[in-house]
Amino acid sequence: MGTTLSNVEEIFSANPKNNSGRHFGARIVFDNDGFLYLSFGNRGKIMTSQDLTNHNGTVIRLNDDGTVPSDNPFFNTDNAQPKIWSYGHRNIQGMSTHPETGEIWTHEHGPRGSDEFNVLKKGANYGWPLASFGIDYDGDIITQDTFVEGTERPTYY
Repeated sequence: MGTTLSNVEEIFSANPKNNSGRHFGARIVFDNDGFLYLSFGNRGKIMTSQDLTNHNGTVIRLNDDGTVPSDNPFFNTDNAQPKIWSYGHRNIQGMSTHPETGEIWTHEHGPRGSDEFNVLKKGANYGWPLASFGIDYDGDIITQDTFVEGTERPTYY
């Protein structure tokens, strides 16, 4: 086995480019069908997780060569990034393929009292910051809602 990386080719660049030092949420995993999933935190820009025109607070799904699968949920949606698989994420810090079911599971750092485990679903909105079980670290209330219609409840929080 070699110790060098060669023939490197960029297959994805997040939009927008960002220099924020917060909520990177970047993890990479392949599913059992060979699709590539990449997670992105909201980069400290809270409402961008609900904005499908950018990659902040999303999980994207690509073919292994960087092309966009035509069955992605927003592939033909105006004013949406076609690479997005799910959105409404705050800061995914863990992502793995379940060894038996093949589901993609995520661990998401929420605000104080609101870390989550979720199973990724096609086109799902995971609610951040519209719904949360946590409060901000300075004690401020982010939202009174722990659930908003049209969003996914955490598998566990």
